[in-house]
Amino acid sequence: MKRTTQDSSEPNRFGIFSGTAAFIRIALKLGVLDRKRKEFWRYLAHILVENRHRLVEGLRLAAMGYHFRKLNDDMANVNQGT
Repeated sequence: MKRTTQDSSEPNRFGIFSGTAAFIRIALKLGVLDRKRKEFWRYLAHILVENRHRLVEGLRLAAMGYHFRKLNDDMANVNQGT
């Protein structure tokens, strides 16, 4: 989180219901179903302790990291099949 150049997080444009639903989806997908769930909970604990004011940004980055990791795994599987 220290590497980001923004001084503050982007404004939250979502309501409490959609934000809560997004958190539940991320926590379920990354914190329960994913094989790297231990790393997700360690990362979330770090955000809550060190950068609580950037929780939304941290969750967004965790979801993006998951997305890119899955894309990378898919591309590696495609390349091994050729």
